[in-house]
Amino acid sequence: MGNTLSSLAAATALLLFSIPSVANAQDSEGSGRGQLKKKTKVIDFADFENISLEELLEDGSMRFAFNMFGDVGGSVFAPTQDDHNVTFALGQLGFLGTANLGGNISSLSEFVIETVDAGTIVDLERLWLRWKRDNFFVIAGRVHTNLGYWNTAFHHGAWLQTTIARPRTISFEDEGGILPVHSTGVELGYDLAMGSGQLHLRSTIANGRGNNPDDIRVVDDTNDAKSVLATIFYDGGGLRVGASGLYDRIAAADATVRPDLPDETIDEVITNVHFVLHSGDLQVTAESYTVLHMTNDDTFRTISSYAMGSYQLDKYRPYFRAEFLDVNGGIDPFFVPDATDPGAAVGRDLV
Repeated sequence: MGNTLSSLAAATALLLFSIPSVANAQDSEGSGRGQLKKKTKVIDFADFENISLEELLEDGSMRFAFNMFGDVGGSVFAPTQDDHNVTFALGQLGFLGTANLGGNISSLSEFVIETVDAGTIVDLERLWLRWKRDNFFVIAGRVHTNLGYWNTAFHHGAWLQTTIARPRTISFEDEGGILPVHSTGVELGYDLAMGSGQLHLRSTIANGRGNNPDDIRVVDDTNDAKSVLATIFYDGGGLRVGASGLYDRIAAADATVRPDLPDETIDEVITNVHFVLHSGDLQVTAESYTVLHMTNDDTFRTISSYAMGSYQLDKYRPYFRAEFLDVNGGIDPFFVPDATDPGAAVGRDLV
């Protein structure tokens, strides 16, 4: 097992503000308090320059919320490596907007600004519409894949997490993660009361994996096959237990993309089990994932798990987290398309 890594976070910052809608607006004469102005018909985008939010909203019921999350930190690596120095770093600046559009319809958008070696980039992380009625809902758009616990409980606002960084097991795709943590498609959900809690059922059909783990298919897919996901979990009394399963068929790629497995499709099966306990000041979280990649001749299995415990002490919450990644069946040609690449650490054992 290789690569022991320790990291120290220096500071985290949070900014929050909201933009509420205006209700009970006066009419244009300044009289008739409690009456709304006549709704203005919007023909094109230029019309927005001459109308107010009050005039745009006929019943004043639409509400918007807009949040920003940012963090700065530092890291120390042990054992010391040539390419890892004691470092201060700027984290992501995330923007999260939600809106109640009326008629059981709501929306969410999330994008982040982050600094990389090549400069500053903007990534659209989530953008979806949701229709919900009673215990049933439908979501369409780009989401955090409903696979396991952490990936839907925490997103790009690091301030909300117990730990400064996501577990290595569920790192984002562009940070060496092994899971499809983002997906674009349609999700169905149903919540059923059970005892003192609820049983939650989720099913998703979405674009599948691209040519590599970081190739997230947003506007098209590489083949007609789709990623199919089912999730079930029980949540009640501070306890959550659940399981997920995903199937996808990864399209074949030529030798320029996947030199160790050219022109061959890969069947992918991902399973998850998770356990979460929030009891007073105590938090315990554990998840395990198995990723199977099956080709015509071989099966590659990657098992990745983490466990974390924390306890609130006044204003502080110390925590302990341990995780491991174990690769079986040889070097996975999807995670490491060229086994001679020394920088391909995603498909290697670690603890």
